[in-house]
Amino acid sequence: GQHLHPPAAGRLFQFAPSYIGEEFHLPHVPHPEGKKIYLKTLSVEPKVFEIEGFFVEAEADDIVRRAKTEKSESHKLKRS
Repeated sequence: GQHLHPPAAGRLFQFAPSYIGEEFHLPHVPHPEGKKIYLKTLSVEPKVFEIEGFFVEAEADDIVRRAKTEKSESHKLKRS
């Protein structure tokens, strides 16, 4: 089962994965095509998740296209 760790007052909620590959279904997040959206744990420490089903493919393609063509120095992709 999933573990629920309520945050202290003034802190933000964080999912608490137990293992890599653990998934958290997000029924409260609507999808334009009615698909399920869930988090898949890629790393427990630091916490890293892949958001499955968050974008439809056309939206994801548009985001990548915009990021690659951004000209503004303050907004374009850069190596960290």
